[in-house]
Amino acid sequence: MFGIAIVLFESIDKSGWLALLVFVPTVGPLLVFVWTAVEVPSHHGRSRWWTAALIVPIVNLIGYWFYALTLPREQDELAFA
Repeated sequence: MFGIAIVLFESIDKSGWLALLVFVPTVGPLLVFVWTAVEVPSHHGRSRWWTAALIVPIVNLIGYWFYALTLPREQDELAFA
């Protein structure tokens, strides 16, 4: 969970050090993953409906995987520029 939290915080332009919140007993992981589930879609210009897919247990495993595969890649953006 620590590595995933680092990647999520880095993707929303926050310090990866915030991932240390995962180690706070009981509420740490919940706080981190709720926070990133709300911030990630808005940071990437996606619909807020993505928050529901990223926050619901079990569904979020598929949601993050699908979300990552549907993000535009830098090479795609450069080709259209």
